[in-house]
Formats: sequence, C-alpha cells, structure tokens
Amino acid sequence: MLTWCSGLSLRLRRLSRDQAASVSLELALLLPLLVALFLSGTEYVRFAILNQKLERATAMVADMIAQSSSLTLAEIDSLFAVVDDTLQPFALNDDGRVIVSSVTGTATTPVVNWQEDFGHGSDESKVGAVGATATLPNGLTLADGENVIVSEVYYEYQPILLDDVFQDTILYRVSANRPRFGSLAEPPS
Repeated sequence: MLTWCSGLSLRLRRLSRDQAASVSLELALLLPLLVALFLSGTEYVRFAILNQKLERATAMVADMIAQSSSLTLAEIDSLFAVVDDTLQPFALNDDGRVIVSSVTGTATTPVVNWQEDFGHGSDESKVGAVGATATLPNGLTLADGENVIVSEVYYEYQPILLDDVFQDTILYRVSANRPRFGSLAEPPS
C-alpha cells in the first residue's frame, strides 16, 4: 500500500512539473468557453448581417417603385425577385414576406389604395388592408391627395447555432418614399 501511495505521489509531482501537461489542462478548461464565444459571435454576426440586408431591401423596394411613373405586376414581381436575391443566403421566400402599399392622404385620414406582396411569411401589413385607414410610420403625414409608397419586410429569424441562447424573432423593417413622377394611387396592371 505504501508503494502505491509513493508511486502516485511521484506521478503527481512529475505532472506538476510537466509544462506540456499544464498547457493541455488549460486548453481543456478553456476550450468550451472558446467554442461558446466563437458560436455566439458567429450567430451575432449572422443576425447583424440579416438586419443590414433587411434595411437595404426595404429601402430599395420603396425607392425603386417610387421612381416609376406607372407600374405593372410583372415589374413588381421582378423587383421582388431582386429582393429575394439581395437577402441571400437568407431565404425570404420561405421565411419572410415583402409587402408594398400605396397610401393616399384624404381630408380626414390616409387610405391604402393597393398592396402587393411576396413570400410565405404569415404576417399581415402593419400599414393596413386595401381600402382601410392606413397606419403610417412615425412622423409621416400626408396632405389631402398626397401619395406615398410604403414597403414592409418581415423575416422570421431562427438561429442555426446556439438556439437555446438566441430566440426565434420576427424582424420587421419599414420604409416610405414619395413617388417622383406623379401619383401611384392606381393599382398595377
């Protein structure tokens, strides 16, 4: 029994002097923390990139439509295809929705003239339904007869890494532009 204890004591002393073992031990202790930091950093960067892409897509849709003097459904569909490409590698068609609305001010309240949408998201427009009173983004007011194009983008964000740490979230962005070449109150043909 005494030889066994002295043998163990000798091994422990050698291990404490062995620098390679201390580096291995430190790595073993820090590796889970380093992996967690890497994965959470990756997920955070993915979330930030998605937010930037949504901002860009929302502004692009409102701006491109506002530059038109008249619209066709084919033009709007091709613009939606560009938005889907802009958001890659995020699948807007599967996890999101783009809604474009034309809103005109009346003597009392703004009214939604028409809407077009793309994607399979289940979210409804926060602007309102066609023919109903429009809820405009904060600070935006319309005079009687004034027209504005409002684009909304929804995206159902689902983390791919550390889904216990990051929660599923519905991201929403809105942008509004006034038409440059007359009113776009008439629905696209």
